[in-house]
Amino acid sequence: MNAMSKRNYPSKLIEKLDRVLMQKDEGLMLGLFEGASGLALLGFYLSKQIKVSAFEEKSFALLEYIITSLNEEQYGKMKIIHSLSEGITGIAYTFWHLNKYNFIDFDFEESFSGYDELLFNLARDDFAKGTSDFLHGPMGVLFYFSKRLEQPKVKAYAGHLINDFLLMSKRDSYGLRIHNLILEGTDIRDYDFGLAHGLPGQLLIMSKCLDKGLNDLLINKMITEGLLYLRNHRRDCFGEEIDSIYPSWINEDYGLYHSSNDANYKCRLAWCYGDLSIALAFIQIGKNTRNQSVIDDAIEIGLATTSRLNPKENLVTDIYVCHGSSGIMHMYRRLFIATNLKAFSDAFDHWNNTTRTWLEHSDLRSPKLNNMSILEGLTGLCLSFLPEIEENYWDDILLLS
Repeated sequence: MNAMSKRNYPSKLIEKLDRVLMQKDEGLMLGLFEGASGLALLGFYLSKQIKVSAFEEKSFALLEYIITSLNEEQYGKMKIIHSLSEGITGIAYTFWHLNKYNFIDFDFEESFSGYDELLFNLARDDFAKGTSDFLHGPMGVLFYFSKRLEQPKVKAYAGHLINDFLLMSKRDSYGLRIHNLILEGTDIRDYDFGLAHGLPGQLLIMSKCLDKGLNDLLINKMITEGLLYLRNHRRDCFGEEIDSIYPSWINEDYGLYHSSNDANYKCRLAWCYGDLSIALAFIQIGKNTRNQSVIDDAIEIGLATTSRLNPKENLVTDIYVCHGSSGIMHMYRRLFIATNLKAFSDAFDHWNNTTRTWLEHSDLRSPKLNNMSILEGLTGLCLSFLPEIEENYWDDILLLS
């Protein structure tokens, strides 16, 4: 794996960011995944890791813009937009993260704890409606609460949300799973296997709570039953139409090996869905639960993806984080840091080269390069090229560290 530094950080991205950060803030969305919060996070990391001081100055200005906007009457609607992706949860997380990792000196609890009860109640409403989403629903709130379990009220709220998850789950000898009806077209019989919207990400968030001592017996049982459900849908023999070990989703009207579910195993290489992100979820769940067999599964699943090098065959059509080459590149970096296995380093190098080649031939005027999105735009692309470091850092928001 090649080391990253300011010297080999893509100059084209620095050039584009210089232009973007000179623009006025007015009209910029406030959220973490789609707006000013994510851009501020990026600016602080760039200033620290590749020593571009102008980005730090802009990031402080962005935080001021966010606080001012939240206090203005026209942003009262933000009080009911609670998602990690676009709403108060993601904004609050941004300030918590920057304070936690010493980018800013800020009395976080005084400024943001007042939102906790609101977020808790909205998350409970989500569960009652059949929504269990990480990016756009209650699991994003639980993820944020998991960072602050030293606060007694937050710990109590998190415990209630875990109980709500359990009450809304389906449990039997086949394992534990839960509906997530937030995605358009989702059937009541569908169960999601994606890190972004489904059971792997949900179990990982549970394990983060467990690792911090919250309700350990109940959470351990839920994780064990959830892993059972996932493993019951694992396929190890690849047919002509089966390119992945795990599906993107399953419709329970059909049996495990029913041909009607075969198409769901034609799963892309990506952050949002697929074996690569499931491997990273498993490796963290295994560490948080002190379960070596889950870690071993993670390594096996991850290694099985390293031969999938053709972008077209693996539905990789752009350079962005969600389902593009930079997200794949970054996930292999994480697997290498976790395991020190050369196969993951080689896979990182392959997708790093692929991303750089595509970037070199990209038009800086491309609409997506003007999009301040972490998942499908400039912000996430720039974050994915940051130097590799072992400690918990920005990709915590993607459930990757």
